[in-house]
Amino acid sequence: MAKTLIERIENLVMRDPNSGCWLWTGTLNNRGYGMVGVQGKMQLVHRTIYELFKGSIPLGLQLDHKCRTSACANPDHLEPVTNRENTMRGLSPETMRKHHMATLACPQGHFYTPKNTYIYFNKKGHRCRGCRICRRAVNRAWKARQP
Repeated sequence: MAKTLIERIENLVMRDPNSGCWLWTGTLNNRGYGMVGVQGKMQLVHRTIYELFKGSIPLGLQLDHKCRTSACANPDHLEPVTNRENTMRGLSPETMRKHHMATLACPQGHFYTPKNTYIYFNKKGHRCRGCRICRRAVNRAWKARQP
């Protein structure tokens, strides 16, 4: 017997008693949002659940995870907001500091100066920058392991 959409979703949700989040245990997209197949098409779980439990999402608005957990599908943790509002809510002072530092320095804290920066293309073809200090350290460690 075929399961209903709600039954399928229920089987892939783990309810966290501490946060109240409904954590999606099924497929996640590359940004950490749950995905579910509906009538042969993949859809975002949080949008699907919101529409099932709360109704349609107002035109021009997007759902903000008030809990800041992308994999959460609890409709009570979702709020329709404008793109600007959603973006501003996601930029906490700590997030802004990390973003600012990420533009200035590599994850190990070496500053991206013209002398210390090189450009490369990752496997997806995206242009990236690398830290020469870190690259040299990786190369030295690799050479030290060679027989």
